[in-house]
Amino acid sequence: MKESACAYLHHDGYTLLLYRNRKAHDVNHGYYIGVGGKKEAGETVRQCIQREVREETGIVLSKEQYQYRGKLYFTYPEAEDEIIWIYTAETESQTVTDCDEGTLVWVKDEAVKEKKMWEGDRLFLQEMEQSDRIFCFELHYDEKGNLVKAVRREAEDE
Repeated sequence: MKESACAYLHHDGYTLLLYRNRKAHDVNHGYYIGVGGKKEAGETVRQCIQREVREETGIVLSKEQYQYRGKLYFTYPEAEDEIIWIYTAETESQTVTDCDEGTLVWVKDEAVKEKKMWEGDRLFLQEMEQSDRIFCFELHYDEKGNLVKAVRREAEDE
């Protein structure tokens, strides 16, 4: 099972999203997602999110600046099952570098869920808006990208 970390960066009423439009055979192609990626061998999850955010955005934040928000168990027939740790962080500016994964876009917080995104992402983003509690969900998708089952699990530590 693949392990990944994902961050939603915030600055002055905006959230940074990554529009995945640069890789043809990408399970996330055409979707807006947070920034992040696969955990490497020997890396902690906090090291992973710090590295991925730096590589994809050019933003350098310390491991302590990320707030752990929850964990997802993501299943999709077209991709390897995945555990995804979700974080948020405040940035000091909106300056980002070019990303080879897609187009980075700062979106007004109230417009984030209007973007094309996985239905499960809407679920946990709403959870993060409404509460500071740590969440945990199993998100099961069919081959067309439809959310077929969302199961709330007991919150898990980082």
